[in-house]
Amino acid sequence: MTDIEHETAPAIATRRQTRFRVLDGDRIAVCCGSSMELIAWSEIVSVHSVGNYSVITMCGRALKVRGPLRAVVAKLGALGLMQVRRGTAVNVARVRRLIGVGRHRLLVILDDDRRIEVGREFQRHVRARFAPNPVRTPPVAVSPRERAASRVP
Repeated sequence: MTDIEHETAPAIATRRQTRFRVLDGDRIAVCCGSSMELIAWSEIVSVHSVGNYSVITMCGRALKVRGPLRAVVAKLGALGLMQVRRGTAVNVARVRRLIGVGRHRLLVILDDDRRIEVGREFQRHVRARFAPNPVRTPPVAVSPRERAASRVP
């Protein structure tokens, strides 16, 4: 089951233009007409594109926002939203596990056990984001004489 098909996340659909903006590092505001809903960043699980809209999925509910996924990722990327498929982005704070499944397949397991398969063009970016930072020392050039001298007969 994918995130968008989750039965506890009914989308709120409105005819009016729905827009959002980042308030601070912890909250975003979703505006629809004269009402505004404040959402804590920690509540957001993922964002999916559905036609001309993007659906922001939270714990147990979802909101439709007018605009493509690319625009939503551009605004919320600084907070930790990362695109993992052509039509899906996830909150990196909600990622619990990465599983390599065969050749060129990668699954993202979220903290509520939802599984999202990572698209091939996004796998390198996802792996780099979650990879431990190894301390790399630059290779030292060794001359053939030094190499021969270091060998023990």
